[in-house]
Amino acid sequence: MASSNTIDYQGHRGCRGLLPENSIPAFLHALEFPAVRTLEMDVVITGDQQVIISHEPWLSEEICSLPASDELGFILPQVQAVPYPGEPLDSLVSILALDLVQIQKIDCGTKDHPRFPEQHSLATHKPSLAQLLTALEQHKAALSATEQERIDQLFFNIELKYTPEWEAAGLVPDIATFCELVLEAIQPLMQAEMRVSLQCFHPPLLAHFRQLAPEVPLVYLDEFPQEGSLEEKFAALGFVPEVYSPYFEPLTPAEVQKSQELGAKVIPWTVNETAQMQQLVEWGVDGIITDYPNRIPEASE
Repeated sequence: MASSNTIDYQGHRGCRGLLPENSIPAFLHALEFPAVRTLEMDVVITGDQQVIISHEPWLSEEICSLPASDELGFILPQVQAVPYPGEPLDSLVSILALDLVQIQKIDCGTKDHPRFPEQHSLATHKPSLAQLLTALEQHKAALSATEQERIDQLFFNIELKYTPEWEAAGLVPDIATFCELVLEAIQPLMQAEMRVSLQCFHPPLLAHFRQLAPEVPLVYLDEFPQEGSLEEKFAALGFVPEVYSPYFEPLTPAEVQKSQELGAKVIPWTVNETAQMQQLVEWGVDGIITDYPNRIPEASE
């Protein structure tokens, strides 16, 4: 069993339970919790080929305030697309059809989040990955030497949001273009030492990235760990990923052990209750992704 103070606790979308998701304020706030070692986030691509931090390749009306086009000076591009695999067609505002400046005119933090009542709303927008890295450097300047060292050792777990349905609808670029743009954007995190891993639910994208940049650690995201064996999943992928990251509820101690025996660390998502975190630590997981870093067991701090 792993010791609780060796667990890689990751702030999910910064700290979605406390501040607007995937925002610079949320990432900075996550750092206020000593146990957080990794910032977890999602990325898509803008029309001007910027890597932007967003869980969807569209402006979600759940979190974003979408004004009328005449208030913005440009038209919000509506496309017909599948929001998530298996869901019906919907009309969405495409991020890939807007440039970064246009996207950042949209507030994505003021709305109260119906699923996260503890979340404090504030006016903010979707940042690019480059803007987040700049913000962290600026934040570091005001910290003590010990705190600055922590920032320098901070890890980034970045999900590439891709499905074939989204590519067909023009919401995301093709796999090769997506991977090349992300590889360029993460170069600052690959200099002195590797401080980044990339994750995805789509095995062909992971396989492509392994060929493109074999030095980058990859994370196999799994929504249905109860379906199929790990041996079959890794065989289909074509390699054993550095990390296996399943949805936590169907996970079993045997699957944790099997993944580690095969050579992949286990970091389940998204674990939001302290008792659940403690149970998974007892099972020997290597990390935990959570919306609520304030609920991380005290023994981990």
